[in-house]
Amino acid sequence: MSELSAEAIRKELSSLWASLEQADEGVVRACSMTLVVFADERDDPAAIGRTLADLMRAHPHRAMLVRVRQGGEPVLEHTVSAQCWMPPGGREQVCCEVVEFTVGESNLGELSPILVALAAPDLPVVSWHRGARAPDTLGLRVDKRIVDSSAFPDAAAALGMLAGEAAAVADLAWARITCWREIVAQAFESAVCRELLPRIETVSVRYSGARVPPEAFYLAGWILHALGREQPVRFEAAANGGRIEGLTLGAAGVSVSFTRHDSSVLIESGSLRNCAACPDRTEAGLLSEEIGAMAREPVFLGALRAAAKLARGGR
Repeated sequence: MSELSAEAIRKELSSLWASLEQADEGVVRACSMTLVVFADERDDPAAIGRTLADLMRAHPHRAMLVRVRQGGEPVLEHTVSAQCWMPPGGREQVCCEVVEFTVGESNLGELSPILVALAAPDLPVVSWHRGARAPDTLGLRVDKRIVDSSAFPDAAAALGMLAGEAAAVADLAWARITCWREIVAQAFESAVCRELLPRIETVSVRYSGARVPPEAFYLAGWILHALGREQPVRFEAAANGGRIEGLTLGAAGVSVSFTRHDSSVLIESGSLRNCAACPDRTEAGLLSEEIGAMAREPVFLGALRAAAKLARGGR
């Protein structure tokens, strides 16, 4: 295993940019943050590459992709590259740099000083822990840690872990219910639904899949946090697929229901019916939403605590 240093990588990056500028004068080097991606070596590299390429359009970044090899002998290898795109109507390519590491699980700690040294100075640092990886940043100080609790085998354990984090954390499972939260909030802007709020007695979340997904716990937790009181919550399996299929808020003799139909949600209350778009989101779109909200969000934290409590008793 050869020695690796941050200084050597910086020289490679300088040579990379020099060659890009020599080949095309219309190249702009862009960076608004450092994005450190922790992934398993077996994760699809093409899928990760597409996500980073899409993400750079809204959030240009220096990406450090850490691919962890499970077991076996220690390894520490790297490559440097650039991702570029031409904005519509533009004359210059916008390019971001990518440093990809392959590191053995047994010698992961050796990468720590390199990551610290390569972080873009005076810019935010975001870590994205792809798959079922706990948010360990190897000593790198980050402004936000992003995980996806839906990738973990145990939703209760994942949500409990996030609820116990002191640092700013984000969850792509929370971002997946953004359209649900918007649709529910808009529905209760009407006088008919608003009058129901203080009388809500039951909350029922329908989901698809073999287990209650974190998204369902988040949606119920968000509602309880918004109501500001404890409320019975029922989780009902509806189909196979691993997502939210519907929501019903009920009081004596009246209810408001929300039901997914492909990429839209049907809202019903008595004789009132409406429909709102709720398309599936890409991984890059979910990441972009969470990166765009760097500060700790009180609504998310309140919903997370409620969701973790529900998950402990709602398996």
